Order: sequence, then structure tokens, then C-alpha cells
Amino acid sequence: MTERRVRDEWPAAAVLALFSAGLAAVSVNVPLFADDYCRAHPDFDLSRAFTAAWHSYLHWSGRFPVMWLNNLFFSGDGTGAIVLAVINGLASFAAGMMLLRWLGPGSRLGNLCWLTFYLVLFWFSTRSFGEAVFWKTGAVQFFWGAIAATACVGIMARATFCGATFAVGRPLALVGILAGFLGGMWLEHVSVAVTVTGAGLLVAGRLAGTGSWPRVVTLVYAAWVVGTVALVAAPGNYARIDVVGREDPLISRVLGISSYLLLHLDALILLAVIAFLGVALVRRPADFTRRALIASTFLVVGVVAAYATLGAPVMVFTGRVAFMSQWFFIVAAMALFPAAPFAAQPGPTLRRIRAAAVCIAVVCMAVLVFDGRNIHRAYASLKAQEAARHDRIDEALARGETELQLAPLYFSKRLHTKGREINKGRRFARDITIDSRHFTNRCYARFHGLDKVAL
Repeated sequence: MTERRVRDEWPAAAVLALFSAGLAAVSVNVPLFADDYCRAHPDFDLSRAFTAAWHSYLHWSGRFPVMWLNNLFFSGDGTGAIVLAVINGLASFAAGMMLLRWLGPGSRLGNLCWLTFYLVLFWFSTRSFGEAVFWKTGAVQFFWGAIAATACVGIMARATFCGATFAVGRPLALVGILAGFLGGMWLEHVSVAVTVTGAGLLVAGRLAGTGSWPRVVTLVYAAWVVGTVALVAAPGNYARIDVVGREDPLISRVLGISSYLLLHLDALILLAVIAFLGVALVRRPADFTRRALIASTFLVVGVVAAYATLGAPVMVFTGRVAFMSQWFFIVAAMALFPAAPFAAQPGPTLRRIRAAAVCIAVVCMAVLVFDGRNIHRAYASLKAQEAARHDRIDEALARGETELQLAPLYFSKRLHTKGREINKGRRFARDITIDSRHFTNRCYARFHGLDKVAL
């Protein structure tokens, strides 16, 4: 890395580090929710985490690495949940820096503006941000899975359209291959989408005469495909149909996915795409074709990931499942971010565009900081409520009581878990139900040593 590149990146990296630290701080305050307790134990046992993940692979879901991490982080005295929150922050920083270096304009001011718009889209335009990033099960499965998929697609796209060679040593290459295999086993619809998109990039490169991929890229993609096969072919995959108890007709699922796909293409993302394309038409930069191809690649991943849910037993393209497509739409939009207004000596029109972009970025950052502070306070309150529940449970057990009713969790007077789930953008909570026989209630009761628990 050149000294100039470091000099141009460090202000944006500092802002990203502050955002990621804030995300980790919020994650620490997010308590274990009802579903999390189904993979949690009061004591920590590494061998049990492997056994539980393998049992899940055979009887429930092929996401072996996800289930292993869940059983690992959720058990014990709470240390694992803190480690998970720290990793969440580190994952946010790593993803932001990776995308900045691949898609950013390169100049100091341009990088700051790029990062601000990326963070605002990430924070506000994903309708299930809390469910996919803050909820502990959601973060492991969906946020981390999105980053792994983005890295795999990114290296394939750069090898195809930018001629990137990715010259790395053997140890790093082996790490990349292992990461590709584990990423392929992470999440069904995204794994399939990356596999399909990678095949398309490979064919496109051959037809365009850009040559073959570097060997390490080919091996990473092959490992991803093997992981996807291991995931989809798991004996227990989609066993949850027995719990759901229904299967929608294929036509209904296609129509449902299509309608929800348009819904999840958020207005903020569309506005960013229109603005970035508008600036490109003013200058028509030399790198626009390359950026447009990379943006199209990520857009395809998001669309294919949506329709890949047709393989699921029910039409589930909502919530955290749709987050994945929204994430790829955001990356596609940021790939179109123009570098021309931030060049050394832009013309009068581009200088005005740059001034407007900086002003908008300042306002957006202020709104982001204000909303982030409110979200941190909201989850701190939720954590205190869950701690009060634990104190009540301890007092009841001391008196010999093993059946309890607990108060719902409240974000506000109107936003609470009496209906079991809150899913409003950055605010997410999934609670036990009024039925003590519900599986989440049984998981919660087992963890706390109770016979029955309900709202």
C-alpha cells in the first residue's frame, strides 16, 4: 500500500472505526432474545457446540458453521455475547474498508463522502437492520454472511473486469479457500446466488476475451461451490417445513418475491443511483463502464438471492432474508459513486456538484449520529429490562417457584413485545409468547432452570 493511499484513506477509516465501535456498543446492549436461547446453555462446552451443530445439520439446517458459532457464543457466563459484539464491530469495519478500497473514488474528501453515503444507506435503507445486524442470531447468519458473499463476489468481479491478479502467498491462499468453503455453507439463498453469479462472470470473462481468473480466485470460487453443495444437500435442510406446516404454490411464491423485491429496493437506494448516474452523465468518466459492470454484478446477486428463496418450503422473502438483497443493492449503488467531482482540478460544474455532495454528507452524518445515539439508548433500556427479568427469575427460584409470567420488553409505550416480535428498522426484539408450550418459551425456561414461562 502506498503512502499516498494511506494518507487519503485514514480520515474515512477513522470515521468508519467510530461507527463500527458504536455498532459494537449497541450490540453489547442487545440481550439474548427468545430464539437465541434455543442454542444457549448456562455453561460453556466446546464439544457440545460441535455436537449441536452436527445434529442441526442432520435434522434441521445445513448451516453448520452458523449453528456452531451460535452454540459457541450464546453459552456460558455471557462472555461469548460480548465477543460476538466485538466481532460485529470488527466485521463492520472490515466490510467498509474492503468496499472503500474497491469502490471509493480514491481522494481524501471523496473517500469521506463515499463512506458517509454508504453508512447512511446501510443504516437507514435496510428495513430489517436490527433483525439482521443487532439480533445475535441474525448478525451471525445474515450480516456476517453478507460480508463473506460480498468478498467472494468482489474478488471474482475485480478479476473479471479490472484484471486484478490477487497475488498472495500460499498461507493466505489457503485461508481464502477455507473461507470460501465456509461461506458457501453459510446461507442457502445467498450461497446459490454467489454460485450462479460466479458462473456468469466466468463465462462473461471468457466471451469478452479478458482471460482466465487467477488460480487463487478459481480455487476460492470452487470451494464456495463445494460449500454450497454441502449446505443444500444436508439431510436436515428444510426440515422446518414440519414446523411451518404449509407450502405455498410456486406461482404465488414467484409473485410474492417479485412484489417484495420492488418494495425492498428502498427509495434512498434509488435516489443514490439516480444521483450517481446523473453525475456520470455530466462527465462520462473513463472508468464508468467498469463501475457499471461491477454494480450490475452486485445487483444480479441481490436479485438472484431473492428468487433463490423459491427453493424454500414457504415464501419467506421478508425481514432478515430480504436484508441480503438490500445489502447487495446498496453495494451496487456505491459502485456507481462518481470520482470526477473529487479530482484534483474539477471544472466549475463538478466543483458545484462536489460542494453539494459535501453539504449533503455533513447533514447525513449529523442525522446518523443523532439516530445512533437514540438506538443505543433504546437497546440499553431493553438490556436493563431483561436484567430485571433475570433478577425476578433468581428470586423465584430461591423461593422454589418454577412457573413464571414475565412482563413484555418495551422500546416505548406503543412498541413492545406483547405481539412477540418488534421489527421496525433498527429496533428489533423477539420475545417469548403467552403460550408456555411454545418452543421459544421452552428454550427460555430450560436455560433459566424453570418449568414454565410465559408473558
